Amino acid sequence: LILIGLKDNKDILVYVGLFFAILSRPAFTVFIPALILTEFLNGDKEKRLLRISLYIIISLIGLLIVGIIQFIDTNEWFKFFSVQKEWGNRLQIPKLPLTSWSGGFIVKTDAFAFLIGVLSGGFLGAKILNLKIIKDLTVPKEVIFSLAYIAGISITVLMFRGGSLFSLNRFIFATPFIIVAFNYWMNSSLNLTFKQLMIIFVLIFSFWLLFGSYVHIQQIIKFALLALYVLLLFAIKSDKKMIKKYSLLILIMVNFTFQIIFYLRFLNCIWVG
Repeated sequence: LILIGLKDNKDILVYVGLFFAILSRPAFTVFIPALILTEFLNGDKEKRLLRISLYIIISLIGLLIVGIIQFIDTNEWFKFFSVQKEWGNRLQIPKLPLTSWSGGFIVKTDAFAFLIGVLSGGFLGAKILNLKIIKDLTVPKEVIFSLAYIAGISITVLMFRGGSLFSLNRFIFATPFIIVAFNYWMNSSLNLTFKQLMIIFVLIFSFWLLFGSYVHIQQIIKFALLALYVLLLFAIKSDKKMIKKYSLLILIMVNFTFQIIFYLRFLNCIWVG
């Protein structure tokens, strides 16, 4: 509802969507700064203050209702927060290397999700600073909101779980926001040269150092393959038609394979993420 409201400039849908999000998921806390950022980057200046005020009022009303419901059920106000502390979810300094649950497969899935979060935050940072590279780039409101959510939830998980990024992948990949962001990427007019793609590969491979040291050849190979997979997302924006075509084909085949793997893990009661 929020995304549709932003896309079609229907404020009532944004307000209703925000209200129901508050009643259903704690991730709504990321929505507030995301909506405020959207207003500042691509909003009507005359209605900006009114909209931000309504976002805050709706959030307070929703929180009050949630508090009442939890008090009725548990005789304790906002029981959710105390339960989260028992899971170790509290504001803390992240520790390196970054980790996750369920072994290497899920670690790499969460690492990929975190990379998407960093890239989203970097893009928004460049937009806020009005850097020359994207100065004249028009970014729709629903895209700004989606990128702000992806970046915001990544920062939240990083800061409140001390460097353990478990479930970050589903907070990003199992949401409509990644679809909006990827659609914007697919429709962008970016054309990357082969040299730029190689530089991107090196940067991506270096990024995985946050998730441990390469002390074994298997670890190096696995992270290299992950870097190649991520590179496909950039290669589909290559200035060479052949690279663009075959990168998209390979990406579809690999994603289909991953879908089967995740489904089999699910059927065998193995943690998916």
